[in-house]
Amino acid sequence: MGSGFESLMPLFLSEAERILGGMETACHTLLDTPDDSNIRDVICRGAHTIKGSAAVMGLTEVSDFVAVIERSLGCFRGEPRPFDAALAAKIRESIDLTRQLVQELTAGDGAEQIADRARMAELTQDR
Repeated sequence: MGSGFESLMPLFLSEAERILGGMETACHTLLDTPDDSNIRDVICRGAHTIKGSAAVMGLTEVSDFVAVIERSLGCFRGEPRPFDAALAAKIRESIDLTRQLVQELTAGDGAEQIADRARMAELTQDR
């Protein structure tokens, strides 16, 4: 990692897990109320927070991948994408992969690779 923030890794892990959990809950809620901009903002803010925190921690792979969620929802384009079951499935899968990636990369050198990089690449290309 080498960012100088290694001592903050436990805090990053717990906050990332808390945020990802909130994003999952919001995603489920949006299926019932797809036009609720406040719930959509929970997902967008969560993704943006993890993206920034991961970048600071030197976890560029996490930072780059979590941007998939922002792009998928149209968080910062001014025109959000319609939320439906297909988008919800993509967001949930992206959240799961982000969680796996965070756990993997924060485990240190020699940790088992658990995040599916091929699937991550597919999701990154799917706009």
